[in-house]
Amino acid sequence: MIIAVLIVAFLFRRAFCGQICTLGSIQEFFANIGKKIFKKNFFIPFKVDKPLRYLKYLILAIIVIWQSIVTYKLIQVGTPTEIQRVTTATGQFQWTQPTLKTKVKSTGFFNPTLIKGSSTFKEISEASGVPKEAILERFKITEKDFNLAIKDVKAKYGFETEDVRTFIKEYLEKNKK
Repeated sequence: MIIAVLIVAFLFRRAFCGQICTLGSIQEFFANIGKKIFKKNFFIPFKVDKPLRYLKYLILAIIVIWQSIVTYKLIQVGTPTEIQRVTTATGQFQWTQPTLKTKVKSTGFFNPTLIKGSSTFKEISEASGVPKEAILERFKITEKDFNLAIKDVKAKYGFETEDVRTFIKEYLEKNKK
């Protein structure tokens, strides 16, 4: 998409900047308002104008880089339906994904494939209904490690996230009511 925009910008030059580009359209809008209010055009001295002309390239570079970062973060997080809140106004990205409990509430059932490496055993227990004791016994983890993410303790205990998914799935099938 960005490549198409850049091609159109280079092909149509000023027409693109004045009519299609949001920044150019805003600039044209305020220029027209200024003409109506002040009844004349203001001209910036050439010595000031010439260096300022390069400012548009800096703004373009910032927008392209910023958009690339936002796009990368969206791809990294997953589908947009999984994102609850994105803070980008300051350039700092804070991603909040719904908890397992929230996902279970929205779907109406627990799906073991929802378990990620960032899930905690406590979160899994609460969302799936599998008792804490069963998880502690199966994975031989401590009470302290029960509150940590799978990815933070798996090397210590020698299991993978898939092992947790499999155990939860089997436990649920075995204890189905």
